Amino acid sequence: MEPLREQTKLGPGKSEATGRGKSPVRRALLLTAVFFVVGLAGILRHEMWRDEMQAWLIGKDTESLSQLWNVALHQKHPVTWYLALHGLSRLSPDPVAMQLFHLTIATLSAFLLFASAPFKTVHKVFLGFGYYFLYEYALISRNYALGILFLFAFCALFPRFRRTPIPAAVCLFLLANTSVYGLILAGVMGGVLLIEVLASGPLRRQPKLWAGLLVIGLGLAVSMYQLKPLPTSGFESATPFHTAFNSGLLVDVLILVPKAFLPFPLPILNFWNHPALDSIPAARAVEVVLCLVLLAGAVVLLRRSRPALIFFLSSVGALFLWSYVAYIGFTRHYGHLFIAFVAALWMAGERRGRPDGSPGLRSGISGSRFIKAGLSAVLLLHFLAGLLAYAMDFRHQFSQGKNTARFIRHKGFDRLPIVAHMLGPCVPVAGYLDRPLYYVAKGVWGTYSFAASRRPWVVSAEDVLADAELQGRIHKSDCLIVLSLPLLERSRPQGKRLIKVGQSPPAIVAGEEYYLYLLRYRAPDAE
Repeated sequence: MEPLREQTKLGPGKSEATGRGKSPVRRALLLTAVFFVVGLAGILRHEMWRDEMQAWLIGKDTESLSQLWNVALHQKHPVTWYLALHGLSRLSPDPVAMQLFHLTIATLSAFLLFASAPFKTVHKVFLGFGYYFLYEYALISRNYALGILFLFAFCALFPRFRRTPIPAAVCLFLLANTSVYGLILAGVMGGVLLIEVLASGPLRRQPKLWAGLLVIGLGLAVSMYQLKPLPTSGFESATPFHTAFNSGLLVDVLILVPKAFLPFPLPILNFWNHPALDSIPAARAVEVVLCLVLLAGAVVLLRRSRPALIFFLSSVGALFLWSYVAYIGFTRHYGHLFIAFVAALWMAGERRGRPDGSPGLRSGISGSRFIKAGLSAVLLLHFLAGLLAYAMDFRHQFSQGKNTARFIRHKGFDRLPIVAHMLGPCVPVAGYLDRPLYYVAKGVWGTYSFAASRRPWVVSAEDVLADAELQGRIHKSDCLIVLSLPLLERSRPQGKRLIKVGQSPPAIVAGEEYYLYLLRYRAPDAE
């Protein structure tokens, strides 16, 4: 006779085992629903800045796939994100469509985290609603969110890689083609899988595993081809590769670890990309010590899982190398150090070959109570940082581009020729107006930033006024001037014909507040 405890029902038609299996799924769905609602409220209050709008305008305003490809090759990112936006813009020309699409990507990533990650529920909440996954890679619409999604999908598939390698390999193929940081993480992960296969005789004799590795290698090759610097992209001149030893730069790279792991921002208007750590006394010395402590703690947590430990240390080394040689970047860039740590924890917590979940960290996670308490403290800090960033973005204008476009429309200035000083800072205005501007720094009409230029980047107030005068004569109308700095405050040779008509308040993103001037048209016969 079966023991009574095995016959006990949790509900109509549900066994105890079934009840245990469904509860985590319900919890994951509930947390995902909360994430979506919170994210929706935040993203509808978020004003896009130049890099967000730049990608949208490239996708929307390129007329063909060949043009899209040529423009994307100059953007220092693979074409994947622009291709997705190109298709999306054919369904809706409203930039909010991109924000909703981006939120959908972030929500899928959150569901994978809540449903599949072998972490305690409280840790999942701290991560999912923390700084990176709620704010940096959810509310700010960039291509990095795609990388998070494909990395999390790979982590969810990792336990089954030996049996069914192709789905996981496809995830790494796509991850490599989201950004240079996705390329680095995919390349490192592919190397880890190659080591796993080479270290086992039975695995070496399985063609399907080699097919999976071939897919990964192809993805890496495609991404590297797209990311190859072009002479006309401005990449080599803007960020020349640094190969000589520089102790100061080395310290700058090392302290990226505490900034990535402890991303609490300063509670000021311009909080974005201003970590609180930089404001403490003897900041650089403290951050170097924190770097060593955090890396040592991560090694202790991951030391029982060879693939996870190799992946994390190799990712840190590769990201360090890129930061030193090419580009230090900002929070969204060096945040991938923490993303690599989360993926390594995910891999370490999984039971190889066991797809079922568990609410706690499992066999691959080691360390004393002190180390695990430190992990909880780090994740709690992420949660608090996410709340602060979300609240600041909700309350203040991230960029004044949207408000400036609204003001221009309200005053009827959108019917006039519009001359803009700098291309980058004024891209949000062009995007929200949904029309091209004449960019003085480039000497051409356009919406998104592009490589072709007939002028040097630095232009003067005289250049701006001369181009505004010219456009006024061509169109036989007044001309609106949009500046991202008070360039004309002390230079008004046109006298009463030049009228200041508006000035936006400061924004979270410094440099995306705007100054508006109207240059009255003067007919040639009136001179």
